[in-house]
Amino acid sequence: KINEITEIFKNYVEEHNVFQETNNSLFSEDKVIKFFENNCKTDRLLRELSIDEIYLICQDGAKRYKENVPPGFEDDKDKKKQGIDKYNDLIIWKELLKFCKENDSNLIFITDDLKKDWWELEESKKVFHRKLVAEFSKNTGKKIIALNSEEFYLNMSKILNIEIPDKFS
Repeated sequence: KINEITEIFKNYVEEHNVFQETNNSLFSEDKVIKFFENNCKTDRLLRELSIDEIYLICQDGAKRYKENVPPGFEDDKDKKKQGIDKYNDLIIWKELLKFCKENDSNLIFITDDLKKDWWELEESKKVFHRKLVAEFSKNTGKKIIALNSEEFYLNMSKILNIEIPDKFS
C-alpha cells in the first residue's frame, strides 16, 4: 500500500506542476487590463455622454417606451427602476449607434439580456429584434450581429478550433 500511495502522490505532484506551469504561462499578465489598455491607446472606447445628451435620450425613451419600441421598454415596467436607470439599455444602444456611425463600423453585440425588448421569437427561435436591426442599419449604414455570451463562446470555439467543455455543449 505504501508503494501505491507513493505512486498516487507522485502523479499528483506531476499533474500539479503541469497545472502550475500552465497557469504561470497563461496568467503571467492580466489579460483584461492589457485588453483595456490596448483599446484606450487605439481610441476604441465610447466617449462619455454629456448630461444634455443623456437627458435627450431619456426624453426619447419615454416616447419609445409608450409604443414598445426597443430597446429597454421592458425596464419601464420594472418598478425597481426609477429615473435614468430605466433608460440604461437605450443609452447603451444610442452610444453604440453613434460610435459605429462615427467609426464606420459593423458591430458584434453580445448581451445576456434576453427580454423581448432586445429579442423576439421568429419560428420559435429567439432572434435579435428586427426593429433594432433596422434602426442600426438606417442610422449607421452598417451590419449588426447580436449574440448572447454562450452563443459567442460557442462560435469563437469553432472559429479558433478550441474544444468545448461538456457543460457548454
